[in-house]
Amino acid sequence: MWLLYSLLAAVLWGVGQIFVKKGLNKTSELFNNVLAGLMGFTIFIPFALAHEVQFDKFWQLLPFTCIVSALFFSYYYAIGKGKLALTGTVIGTYPFVTVLLSFLFLGEKLSQFQFLAISLIIIGTIFVALPDRKQKIIIGTWLFLALLAVFMLGTADFLIKLLMTQSDIYTYLFTYAFGSLIVSVIFILLDKKGRKLPPLSRKNYLATFLGVGMIETGFFVFHLAANEGLISLVTPISGIYVAITAVLAWLILKEKIDKKHAFGITLAALGVILVGIA
Repeated sequence: MWLLYSLLAAVLWGVGQIFVKKGLNKTSELFNNVLAGLMGFTIFIPFALAHEVQFDKFWQLLPFTCIVSALFFSYYYAIGKGKLALTGTVIGTYPFVTVLLSFLFLGEKLSQFQFLAISLIIIGTIFVALPDRKQKIIIGTWLFLALLAVFMLGTADFLIKLLMTQSDIYTYLFTYAFGSLIVSVIFILLDKKGRKLPPLSRKNYLATFLGVGMIETGFFVFHLAANEGLISLVTPISGIYVAITAVLAWLILKEKIDKKHAFGITLAALGVILVGIA
């Protein structure tokens, strides 16, 4: 089931990104993050309480779940300050960080066939994120921000798996829900500019609510996948949401897909197929 969950997370993230991208024209990164924390709370808490939560581990896990939440929060600020067309290419390599950390600290080992499949997925994702030829590439602050985002995402996914193995998925999600609220309050205090909200109307908020809702649901499904499978496989497969977003933008928004993007989508799809038959 972990493969199905991973693909479902990728689809939800791929579709959700389109709505979030549109919504960011009206709302701030802070609003999106806080909304994600609130939506996650309404999903994670009922799910966890419907099962068995180890409440004695709550305070032990809470600081680490705050770190994970802060990494995801900070990621959006990092890409927001950089040039997305350029940072996206570098950020596509973040599964390598998760794979490396899971190998060193979790003892996860991939077969040569699985490693080949994962490599195809990651390389394909990078090709999908490559900027247009017309865009001049100048090494600058964007590269530092992109590398920072790679570290944040790769480490956050690794920590999710690590913390779940030290407790269980129900205890982790229950604790993470509260950790996310704590981080939300901290970022609200720090980001004064992000507190400004547009006038209350369907036009200003609908896309954001739809997008964040899909992404947060995908985040929940991602945990189900990580709980059942190796994080070194789950992260790269769920990371193909970039390719899904590109395809949907082509189908719905009529955005052009050039040869290198089509090549990347094909590589990522081939990698997923290979993982499925491995």
